Amino acid sequence: MQNPLNPLEIALARAADEPAERPEFYKALLESDVYVIGHTDTPGDGLATIPAGAQVSIVNLEKEDGTPFIPFFSSLDALQRVLQAETRFVSMSARSFLDITRGATAAYLCVMHETESAQAPTWIVGLEGDGDMDAVMRQAGSVAADTAPRGEPVDFVRVQRGEGGLSDHFTSLVKPFYKRSWGATLRAMLSSAGA
Repeated sequence: MQNPLNPLEIALARAADEPAERPEFYKALLESDVYVIGHTDTPGDGLATIPAGAQVSIVNLEKEDGTPFIPFFSSLDALQRVLQAETRFVSMSARSFLDITRGATAAYLCVMHETESAQAPTWIVGLEGDGDMDAVMRQAGSVAADTAPRGEPVDFVRVQRGEGGLSDHFTSLVKPFYKRSWGATLRAMLSSAGA
């Protein structure tokens, strides 16, 4: 990374060198705006607020192995360094961007402990969503492995309503620590994005 220019880039540089800094990076990311290659269906160029009801199209790319990804950038300067031609882009809160593009719709956390067992309690993260939930759980597992307290196990399970077992426990008894709200997401995106 070239010289970090903003708090998000500074947090990213620290997190790349030191896994213990990753929670601060994620916090900084969720509090930042990001730049995404794309456009709206509204006429005109330049800085503008996207009106309610406008469609936002975001560029999706593929890696060499065919895996899809959506590039986003920490600053306008970072975006401009990779562009080879004039390209339309939008800016939005990273939280809105992540809500729009990730598969998880809710995430739950609880501690499970078998009282008959001498083993330590286990943190259980339940992820509810659509799309490639295996990939979401792998990514979340990587973060947990780097940030969980030493020696404390963390397990991930997929939550599916009506499935019974842990799924019912999470959906009926545990308040999610993350819940995607399309209305809130769209309001935030439409009020903070520029085209």
